[in-house]
Amino acid sequence: MNYDKDQVLPAAVGLWPNILQSLAGIDSKVFNSKHQPCPLCGGNDRFRYIQKHNNPFLCSQCGSHSGINFYMELAGIDFNEAINDVGDFLNLIPVEKRELINRKAIVSNSLPNWYKFDFDLYQSIKEKVEVRLSPWQRVNMLNILDLLAYDKYTLVGLLNRAGDECDFMMFDVEGNKRSTNGNTIEPDGFYSVFGADAGKCTYLTTNPVTAAQSALFMGVKVICCYSIENMSSVLNNFHGHKVIAIVSDITETIEADDLQLPQLVFNSTKRQVGRKVWQPGEIIKHKESKK
Repeated sequence: MNYDKDQVLPAAVGLWPNILQSLAGIDSKVFNSKHQPCPLCGGNDRFRYIQKHNNPFLCSQCGSHSGINFYMELAGIDFNEAINDVGDFLNLIPVEKRELINRKAIVSNSLPNWYKFDFDLYQSIKEKVEVRLSPWQRVNMLNILDLLAYDKYTLVGLLNRAGDECDFMMFDVEGNKRSTNGNTIEPDGFYSVFGADAGKCTYLTTNPVTAAQSALFMGVKVICCYSIENMSSVLNNFHGHKVIAIVSDITETIEADDLQLPQLVFNSTKRQVGRKVWQPGEIIKHKESKK
């Protein structure tokens, strides 16, 4: 049977270890992500599998290879024959299982190599969550429907640089946070969104409580970048947007000044955002003038 490459290759994402072990008899050790002899050119300690779906096979001698090209080289066959072999193999795997493997590979590919995303836990949480008020929301007087409750945690979607949901940030009633795999530090450029689109400005802050309460108070979408160190990277995701920082302490103010962002001041006691838009440097000057 002849297969269309545009159907076969997307369906093979994440499945190349299975495909190559079955069709080419390649050893499973090839896929341990460690440096080792190259199956193609035979060089010592120059090859590794990097678990990315574009060109997952790397060799410092013969270069990088996509899954299909790697199979063609191993089997000594042309492109059409390779596509048909892979198509026949994929037909043996139930569609639901194949789609789950594809999804896991695509999500993992969007994350930095060091970010160990717990896909199974993420999937199980997505299936169990309900849109309802959690203890964390009640403590903070929130009623925002894009916050989800799971056990003792409130969950907020964590978005990658492309704006796709890739994980959850989990909060307890004390405001302690972690991702589903236990990370407490977010990858550069990853963020969460509170509230709905309204107006032409993008509002940016570092604290999820500030973000949620500001979104509720102003009725606008607020971006949370979770840390001072991540503010610049998240700002790059919104290049071309008019961005205003919502600041609640001096460290946020200094970082917003460095990034040349206008600022609104958040009052954590009143859970309100001031109306005055401060230009970079103005808040610091104002504080110094009162000394």
